[in-house]
Amino acid sequence: MKAYERVIDAARANGSPVVERGSGQAMVRCPAHDDGRPSLSVKAIDGQVLIYCLAGCDTAAVVEAFGFTMADLFDDARGYTYEYPGGRKVHRTPNKEFRQSGNTDDSSLFHSDRLSGNGPVYVVEGEKDVLAIEAAGGQAVTTPCGANAKPERFNWEPLRGRAVRIVVDRDEPGRRRGAMLLEHLSGIALSVSMWEPRIGKDAADHIAAGYDLDDFRCLSEPDVLPFSEMIEQWQEWRDSEQAKPIPTPWWSLNRRIAGGLHPGRLVVVGARTGEGKSVMGANIAVHAAEMGIASLIVSVEMPRVEIASRLLSSQAQVSYERMTTRTLFNEDDVKIAQYVADHINMPLFVCDRPTISIEEVARKARLLKQTSDLGLVFIDYAQLLRASDTRVSRQEQVSHIARSAKLLAMELNIVVILAAQLNREPEKQGKDGKTRAPRMSDLRESGELEQSADVILLLQRDQYLGDVYVSIPKNRTGRTGQVVLQERYDQAALKDSVSAR
Repeated sequence: MKAYERVIDAARANGSPVVERGSGQAMVRCPAHDDGRPSLSVKAIDGQVLIYCLAGCDTAAVVEAFGFTMADLFDDARGYTYEYPGGRKVHRTPNKEFRQSGNTDDSSLFHSDRLSGNGPVYVVEGEKDVLAIEAAGGQAVTTPCGANAKPERFNWEPLRGRAVRIVVDRDEPGRRRGAMLLEHLSGIALSVSMWEPRIGKDAADHIAAGYDLDDFRCLSEPDVLPFSEMIEQWQEWRDSEQAKPIPTPWWSLNRRIAGGLHPGRLVVVGARTGEGKSVMGANIAVHAAEMGIASLIVSVEMPRVEIASRLLSSQAQVSYERMTTRTLFNEDDVKIAQYVADHINMPLFVCDRPTISIEEVARKARLLKQTSDLGLVFIDYAQLLRASDTRVSRQEQVSHIARSAKLLAMELNIVVILAAQLNREPEKQGKDGKTRAPRMSDLRESGELEQSADVILLLQRDQYLGDVYVSIPKNRTGRTGQVVLQERYDQAALKDSVSAR
């Protein structure tokens, strides 16, 4: 009797309904706990059966509850022999003991001789994972010895020119192995990406739980894609809520930049000191958080108390001067209390470490992406971040910051707003006695800011009219041009004058 049939028969004998899902897969009630629902996934693979309890019972408990031993999960009670194309044989017992025979110097990959067509090849940690991937309709290979195998000892030529997806086990040895494979295969495969199971520890658990090949969670995107996969990803992007732009607080600016700030993009906000770059970035971050989009403000020059004062002044519409001098009126306290009550749980995070580097910003952003689905980061500002390498020039340091900010936006599919200081050229008066508008070339200490940015916003304040001119000299998501915002620095805010040009 096949192991799959043995488990199904045992479930029926226990009075469990069997929900057949086709392709040797079914859902039955788990005998190790009593919730009356079909929570045990059963999946047939070559020579054995995989079981996975979605309620969390471990395999040993389920086997015992069925009155089985681990041998009952194999077609052959002695276990299974994995045969490699180069003559190596790996013998597995039901109790997960392994021994090898045949050509133990063999450098071939398990089932590399079965690869065909142009579809992706999954590189997994164990032979059982290969059989699980194949049972789900995919192609997979592995090396013997699991996470301990050194990639350079094996022949990866069958993967040359193929799209490769490394599925790592969800433990530290598995992730280390995945990183080594990613580096080793980058010069062999057409594209290499890293994935992890949606549930459980490994690819076999993922398939056993009823998930498909498309359900693996991507950890790193491939850098080369065929047209068909590119279109598939584009369709997913088009239909995804996460692909929608994040509106700024200003209608006139949103109209210029295709509805708002687009995930995966770097926005550089450049201005001289006191011209509004910190106000603009903070206003955008708070506006996003009020809409439920997790946002992080990283300020190198302002402590958190000052950030809070600015935030409350702008959003509760309270005098910033009275806020900073702590001479608030009663109605100010009422406005602040009402705003805090309405927004106390909004997903806004603040970091005010004055010695933070771009790498540390990236680490915090990755963590917040995992825990809070981070959507936007505002960094204030580029030239004040701590240098990652003090041996190089300041221009090279800022170039590194700009490139890293862009890569962070792409990696996490978030908006990164990077404030940047302009040089003094816009302040110089011409022959007519007037100062000129800022240009991209005025971005201080780095042309890389200009190159890496997807959108550049350059601010110039007219202190007599109370206007802030927002020049848009670079815009990959819409038109260039200029919009005019109304200065309300008495409330640490910019307002929309709706006079776009």
